[in-house]
Amino acid sequence: MPKLDFEAVEELQSAGFTQEQGKALVIAGLQSAQLATKADLVEVREAWRSEMAALRSEVRTEMAALRAEMRTEMATLRTEVQTEMATLRTEVQTEMAALRTEVRTEIAEIRSTMATKEELAETREALRADMSSLELRLTEKMSAMLTKMILWLIGTALAGISLAAGIFQLVK
Repeated sequence: MPKLDFEAVEELQSAGFTQEQGKALVIAGLQSAQLATKADLVEVREAWRSEMAALRSEVRTEMAALRAEMRTEMATLRTEVQTEMATLRTEVQTEMAALRTEVRTEIAEIRSTMATKEELAETREALRADMSSLELRLTEKMSAMLTKMILWLIGTALAGISLAAGIFQLVK
């Protein structure tokens, strides 16, 4: 509630108003002083429009500056990425060339240690001759072993017969 101005109430009383009428008039005056007129509203609306226009202008300026800054940053980043890609491309090409050289060297070394068809044929013939010789020796050794086994079996059989004959003689 608005604050009463007692001097104004007293002046109204001296002019012939009652104390309640004076208070009511002072309160009504105070309240009407707080009400806005159409002119006040127009003034506030114009001030608001002016502030909004200034704010809009400021935002547009900030946006333009931000856009320009972003373009600069993007251009810088694009340049950095292109430089990095060129460096990487060069490194990869160098590594590929080194690898290619290394592989060619390895292939040459492998080819130098590989036998030719003639060498393989000679080796094959030598192995066949060695295998034939080995087969012949094994056959001779197996024949000798077979002869020894037959003699052992005959000896074991004769010993068994002799033992049986001896037992038969004793039993008789």
